Amino acid sequence: MSNCIFCDQDNPPGLTHCRLCNAPLPESETDILSDETFYEQLKRLLSDNQRIQAVAAYRRRTGADLTAAVEAIDAMERDEQFNVNPANADLEWEVIGYLERGEKIGAIKLYRDKTNLGLKEAKDAVEAIERRMGLSTVPEPRGCLGMVLLLCALLTALIRW
Repeated sequence: MSNCIFCDQDNPPGLTHCRLCNAPLPESETDILSDETFYEQLKRLLSDNQRIQAVAAYRRRTGADLTAAVEAIDAMERDEQFNVNPANADLEWEVIGYLERGEKIGAIKLYRDKTNLGLKEAKDAVEAIERRMGLSTVPEPRGCLGMVLLLCALLTALIRW
């Protein structure tokens, strides 16, 4: 069985087009549709008002997170520069390298350069990678133990006074 990357329909082996959405299918499990075919299919989905399916197909093909996929489909709708096959996995490892060295700003700059996203979107994406990999440099709140100890010290001082 082969799943359609556009509608996720199971299709029996040997079909060239999806039974449900009529999208072209790869010839084998390891075969990938050409970028041009994929781009044309995304355009067809958008012209049929199937934006959610286009975003889902983009995510399945590229491994992009939801925000990046929506940005890419938005760019496609505006006829802006559009990359149907970004190297997200390599980019993520490069970002992780920057984060491990404590270079968060460098990671954000790299992400912006490679994806053409805005500053906020790139920062959010880098921080999502940072959280997912457990590399957060911002200390998490640890409760109010410090305040309790300070209060105890002040009370002790007041009682002795």
